[in-house]
Amino acid sequence: MNTNEIKTEGFKSKERVQKFGEVFTPENIVKDMIDIIPLEETDLKELHKTWLEPACGTGNFLVEILYRKLALAEKLGVSKENLERNLFISLARIYGIDIQEDNVKESRLRLKEIAAKWYMEKTGEKFSKGLEKALDDVLNWNIIHGNALTGMYENGKQNREEDRINDKGIGTEFVVVEWNIDGDTVTRKDYNFNSMLVVVGGTVVNEYEPIHFSKVHRAKMIEDTKDYGGFVF
Repeated sequence: MNTNEIKTEGFKSKERVQKFGEVFTPENIVKDMIDIIPLEETDLKELHKTWLEPACGTGNFLVEILYRKLALAEKLGVSKENLERNLFISLARIYGIDIQEDNVKESRLRLKEIAAKWYMEKTGEKFSKGLEKALDDVLNWNIIHGNALTGMYENGKQNREEDRINDKGIGTEFVVVEWNIDGDTVTRKDYNFNSMLVVVGGTVVNEYEPIHFSKVHRAKMIEDTKDYGGFVF
């Protein structure tokens, strides 16, 4: 079975079921549950909708969400630049957290394989090095090896180089990244996960301050070769 197919076996081991309550939602239930959520008014709004799966397992929900976002992405423009931009947005709006490291790695791989296959079908090309690195960065940040109940990294730095994360990452509050594209600039805001869950008077407080903010410029179209380099991070 390809890694980008929805898992149907239900669990990896009885030990993991007993220790972590780990079971995988079958494809038909994944589709039915996502169908319950109403669509936005426009395809563009739907493309930008953010999804978080706090116990993502091997990514069954994330996979289905990406398929649906990419179907919208194609409708919003078929030029290479539009396809790359909307592919980036689609992945940047999908977040997953899981306590099992192998699940996190598998989720990232499945999402990347789906993105690569879709891109090849639409452009006839493989990812450029710049675009592939950008998508890898998004997946490494957005699919988190951590505990959503505590907001702590489970172990490892997960490719984060920031000083605020210690060498092992154990017991460190994990970071959630918000990505946005404005013209030729990608902006990234980092938030402590638990700061996003502050509730005042029964309402989640959304006006939290980022702990880090940076601008990352996209590679420009090289007119003489028409070689669009994707995003440079």
